[in-house]
Amino acid sequence: MPHAQHSVSSHENHPTETTTFSAMKEVAHPRLFLPLLFLLFLLTGVEAFAADDHPLDLALDTCMNADPSTQGVITCAGQAEEAWAAEEERLRQALLSRLDKKKHPAFEKSEQAWRAFREEERLLGNAVYGAILNEAGGSMWQVAHVLLDVGIPRERAMELGGMLAQLDLSWTLPPTDVAEAQKRHATADGALNEIYQTFYKRLKAGEQDVLRTAQRSWIAYRDAHLAFLKSFYDAEKNEGLQLHWAAGLTEARTRQLQVYLEDFQNAGMSEQRNQ
Repeated sequence: MPHAQHSVSSHENHPTETTTFSAMKEVAHPRLFLPLLFLLFLLTGVEAFAADDHPLDLALDTCMNADPSTQGVITCAGQAEEAWAAEEERLRQALLSRLDKKKHPAFEKSEQAWRAFREEERLLGNAVYGAILNEAGGSMWQVAHVLLDVGIPRERAMELGGMLAQLDLSWTLPPTDVAEAQKRHATADGALNEIYQTFYKRLKAGEQDVLRTAQRSWIAYRDAHLAFLKSFYDAEKNEGLQLHWAAGLTEARTRQLQVYLEDFQNAGMSEQRNQ
């Protein structure tokens, strides 16, 4: 499983500005919303839960179009985050009610690990964008931060919805090549370690601690979620598929850390700021 140095296995107020909605969308890094949305589709070949034109996404778009000021977007994002959190809980309860009771323990462990990771990731986002606002300023980064927070419950809700939908579908696990899966996993592992180390070096000591804690929490979630996926799909003996799942989760985490690093770079944060 992924590993990294530094004892972590990979495995303020600013003036309100009016920014164009399109610019806000670009700053918000919509790709951050994507890491797990189609994970089940990519790994099983089944597009179980369409993410396009979700009513909650459309509501957020409408709200931000109506008031594209910084404060307007912050308000809209807060409402969207609450709505997605409620949707996440609804889907969690729905999936739990339909799961074989033998699979409940693995699901509950995955949920507990996800919630712990969610809180640590929120703290990491606070540290990253707090540093940018303190040192570089710019209300656009407030927008990036709040929209990133919307993506946290949204991502989980989409995944839970995908699994819930698959309970009503006829599907079979795809054939898997273990050697190919091992190669993909090794590549993903290396990419995550590289981005982790690069971003770690850009952070100050206290921020590094937050990143390290968040990464450890992600590893705990990854392991618990992989255990649940094996149970959900009855794939305990399918090594190739398990490796593909692990690689997919690792690739998603790499993309998340890449967003933080790119925002640091785009904000002009010095590479020497931690010295």
